[in-house]
Amino acid sequence: MSPASIELHAELSRASAADVRNGPHDAKEVEAFLDGFFARSDVKAKAGAAAVSVVQDGETLISKGYGVTGKSAKSGVDASRDTFRIGSVSKVFTAAAIMQLVDQGKISLQDNIEKYLDGYTLTNPYDTPVTVEHLLTHTTGFEVREPADASYLYDTSRKPVSLKESIYDVFPPVVREPGASYMYDNFASRLQGYIVQQVSGESFGSYVENHLFKPLGMNSSSFSVTPELADRLVPSYDGEGGAIPLYGFSPAEWPEGSMLSTASDMALFMEAFLNGGKAADGTVILSGE
Repeated sequence: MSPASIELHAELSRASAADVRNGPHDAKEVEAFLDGFFARSDVKAKAGAAAVSVVQDGETLISKGYGVTGKSAKSGVDASRDTFRIGSVSKVFTAAAIMQLVDQGKISLQDNIEKYLDGYTLTNPYDTPVTVEHLLTHTTGFEVREPADASYLYDTSRKPVSLKESIYDVFPPVVREPGASYMYDNFASRLQGYIVQQVSGESFGSYVENHLFKPLGMNSSSFSVTPELADRLVPSYDGEGGAIPLYGFSPAEWPEGSMLSTASDMALFMEAFLNGGKAADGTVILSGE
């Protein structure tokens, strides 16, 4: 343990049980903690840029940026402007889209997914079908299929494949009984996005834009690497410190992981979940149930 870690550990140990249960008392307390944390030299050495939102009881306590927007940049990170790739946290939005359609009675969690697969029959040696619920809970039993290198587009002249093509080109067989075990499942989340398309009649990206981002006021979020959001994207670096070139995806939108967003936009999503599925203006994105 470093001296800073020992000091922090001792400080936390002194906190009363009630303080730990109740969390921070106000925004100033949260900001003071974050300011101190991101000022530490050991943290700065590992994180050149960060943006943090903290939500409590359905209200945002803080959205704040730390560090700078690139090694040669002079501007500080802005939590409401600067975008980050949120990776697999994208899956939460894809699941929310599925659950909206469940709310509307257009999908049942117990539906056999073959209902939405254009007549495609799964390779499944078990009597148990793969259901929508299995997709959401990573219990499909699918053989693991991860994106190939060709799924990352550094050449803007290359045309991405469609979401449908990407699904049927690699559709995995079922190798474990559905519902019997957990296995992290990127393909299952991609398949959720395809089902959203099938049921809603909108492309996946359009659906999420119209039914989640716009109602919540998430104006700096997209599953596509749009020019406007890419211009605000905080760059990433490899292990040797070299800047990673801007890249897109094939298909252009990955339901399992291509979303860009800001910390402030993410806070709006968290607020809705903590307020029973309601946006700040009262718009309902999901029922409490």
